[in-house]
Amino acid sequence: MVFGFCTSEAIVRKAGKNVNATAAASSALLQQLSVEAEAYINTMSRHDWNAVPPTTNFLSVLADAASSLAGAQLIAFDLSSYQSRADAEDMINLLHDRANRIIEQIKEKNVQNTMGV
Repeated sequence: MVFGFCTSEAIVRKAGKNVNATAAASSALLQQLSVEAEAYINTMSRHDWNAVPPTTNFLSVLADAASSLAGAQLIAFDLSSYQSRADAEDMINLLHDRANRIIEQIKEKNVQNTMGV
């Protein structure tokens, strides 16, 4: 399924092979996680990327951030499906770090100018 910034497949892929299968198959849940990720990105970067999207070359940056945030939330939905809680938490931390690094960059005006917005 395609959402505003990313796809359901990207979210599930970022959550890893041990993700809860029922949660990963829920279109409604994945859509909600994607909407929340988009809102977070828009809020933290101080730019409405839905209203004024970047040029095609930079769309994958938003997709990476959104799928990382949504993937982390999908992992947090059910930590018990992972080998250990620590493994799940490590994955969540890595995904949050990746998304937040992107957001820190895209909120800069000079980067937004480069992205064509």
